[in-house]
Amino acid sequence: MFIYLYEAALVGANSSCMISLMSDMSVSLFWVYGSECKMGDIMNDFKVKPVIVVIDDELIILNSIKSLLRRQFTVHTFINPAEVKSFLNDHHVDLVISDEMMPEIKGSELMTEIDKTHPNICKIILSGHAEKENIAAAINNAHIFAFLFKPIDKDLLFQAINNGLEHVKMKLEIENQNKHLENYNRQLEDKVKERTKQLLEMEKFYEVGKFSASIVHNLNSPLQALTTAMQMLEYEFTKKNKATKQQLRYFEIQDENLYIMEKMIKSITTGVRSQKHDMDVDVDLNELLLKVDEFMKIDHFYKNNIELELAFDESLPKINGQETHFLQIFSNLIKNAVYAMKETTIKILKISTRTVLAKNIEIVISDTGCGIAEENLSKIFSSEFTTKPPGQGTGLGLAITKQMVESYKGQITVDSSEGTGTVFSISLPVD
Repeated sequence: MFIYLYEAALVGANSSCMISLMSDMSVSLFWVYGSECKMGDIMNDFKVKPVIVVIDDELIILNSIKSLLRRQFTVHTFINPAEVKSFLNDHHVDLVISDEMMPEIKGSELMTEIDKTHPNICKIILSGHAEKENIAAAINNAHIFAFLFKPIDKDLLFQAINNGLEHVKMKLEIENQNKHLENYNRQLEDKVKERTKQLLEMEKFYEVGKFSASIVHNLNSPLQALTTAMQMLEYEFTKKNKATKQQLRYFEIQDENLYIMEKMIKSITTGVRSQKHDMDVDVDLNELLLKVDEFMKIDHFYKNNIELELAFDESLPKINGQETHFLQIFSNLIKNAVYAMKETTIKILKISTRTVLAKNIEIVISDTGCGIAEENLSKIFSSEFTTKPPGQGTGLGLAITKQMVESYKGQITVDSSEGTGTVFSISLPVD
């Protein structure tokens, strides 16, 4: 036997729905007018059905709401509010509908707890009676989107759900846009910091350049005096045949490097005054590396403690450029290698050259020194960084070396690990 009742408690007196209560108390929903209720725009752009959780301690109302909504939504129902939070933790939910007056907990209190862990879930409260103060507190504390009084009009319910889902969508879009803007602003800040750092480095080089220009002219006089004194000393030794073969070699090295210093000072002065540079020539890099080695042998530690291993490509093509540039590049790297091996047991300096596919010249300078810490590898070519104590380094050596290599369209890389040594590799295009 079926007993037909209007579900006035659920959808109001104007409802087009009827409830059929069967003898086993199961509930089914029948449509009297038409095949479905009008909903308006229910989030047509959702990729899947929106998920709704309904909580009510009355089974009839719970099943009625589920039957009303299941055509358009994925609906999960709960009589026991205690089971809801664990379900929300394990499943995606877009909207929660809860009765206000339940034996275990008030719906607004449950929504407040849900809001703490799931603030993006839209929340709707159903209540047969409530004070205005309670409604205001619930909305403020739990961020409840809608508070609907029973009997619930189906159109008002669908409208609240529709607007609530739109609200969720807009909220998520705004959050995504804010995240995008935050990332964009962070990238802009990083770019500004990097550009500011570059400008400060340029300013540092500019200040160093101005200071260098002011003292270069004053170096000429002591350099000329030193050159004259060395020539007189060499003359005295050779005139009286007191110089040994090794001493004569030392005189040659000193003459060569005094000439290089004079040429460097002259090029700086000329560059500052007229921005002109020496003419480029074809440079033999193997020969220059040997010159640097001979110059370094003046240093007692280098001559007596460093084991040198050379592996030169005898067919290495010459490269067009200025000798002073390459001498400075090689001197900086070799001096750094020697400094890194001051305290190590094994002191091996390896220098090799080779031609790669007839397109590039590769120079590799490696040592068995103390190595470079991983966190410092990205900083070593910065003019602001040095591992040497004050008075022993400015941080400009490797920065200038990198700039000089790149001015010849080349590249310089470093491979190092702390305690095992360092390898610098330079690649220069032949053309």
